[in-house]
Amino acid sequence: MTERFVYLEKLTEFSAILRQEGLAVGPGETADACAVLTELGLEDRGTVKAALCAVYAKSSAEQAAFRRAFENFFVSQDRKEALMKQRRQEAEELSRRRAEAYILSGRVTINGRQARLGDKADPASDRVEVDGAPLLAAPGHTYIMLNKPRGYVTTLSDERGRKTVAQLVSGCTARVWPVGRLDMDSEGLLLLTDDGAMTHRLTHPSHEVEKEYQVWVRGDVDHALTVLTAPVWSDGEELTADRVERTGPNTLTVVIHQGKNRQVRRMCAAAGLKVDRLRRAPAESVASAYPGGNCLFAGLRKKTFKTPCFFHGKTV
Repeated sequence: MTERFVYLEKLTEFSAILRQEGLAVGPGETADACAVLTELGLEDRGTVKAALCAVYAKSSAEQAAFRRAFENFFVSQDRKEALMKQRRQEAEELSRRRAEAYILSGRVTINGRQARLGDKADPASDRVEVDGAPLLAAPGHTYIMLNKPRGYVTTLSDERGRKTVAQLVSGCTARVWPVGRLDMDSEGLLLLTDDGAMTHRLTHPSHEVEKEYQVWVRGDVDHALTVLTAPVWSDGEELTADRVERTGPNTLTVVIHQGKNRQVRRMCAAAGLKVDRLRRAPAESVASAYPGGNCLFAGLRKKTFKTPCFFHGKTV
């Protein structure tokens, strides 16, 4: 089965296929489709097809064209992936044998010392050379921790002409997408990446990644706390906070992992509170989703972007 992050990475190419089928597909639809996949944790092919069809196709004719394009494109993608996987396995086996031959013949050094079979090296800190030339590490993914300000829509483009988070990272050379959403009136931590696997780890409900919010409110906070610490019903959905703490006369810290649309604002409204300001704060659980289980962000780039961003991975 095609995993959800594969759909994310193929959206641009798929959008081009839809245009060939006669559907009017612009950057707004592609951005909305990306947001749908990111938010809902979809993996089942039928569910993914229905969700994307709702974004791209309106009329019955468009829906038929969409279904035809979806099956033709993603089924062929699955076949290509299977073939590529087989070829990668064959290439890896050949590469392993070739590497062993290089090592046995004395052509490989680690930090100036001749390598032996079984030696280990860290590409980030060790200098590995073959025939005296450095062995370059493969380029990694790009990860951006964006301090999103209020007034920006969490999408790559907006047909209504509103400011988008894509404008804040326009200097990034990688094609990144938002991981989850912050509504236009909210601010704080927003991750953007081109790593579909990491997007999956952070957004799929089974991983229960916690998100922490600082909320400035008006209303009866004492009464609201008794409501917010229990499940709350809003628009037919049960909304639950993992933790709710009062941090000031009119401020709360709310931790959730559900990730429903505008969940914190809806819960506060159900508890009789008016939200004046909402900010998502960095959470320790985010770091665990990065490759290796730990991630260091370095290089605060205030000059490149209009709001602070942190980068990890390849140069952007």
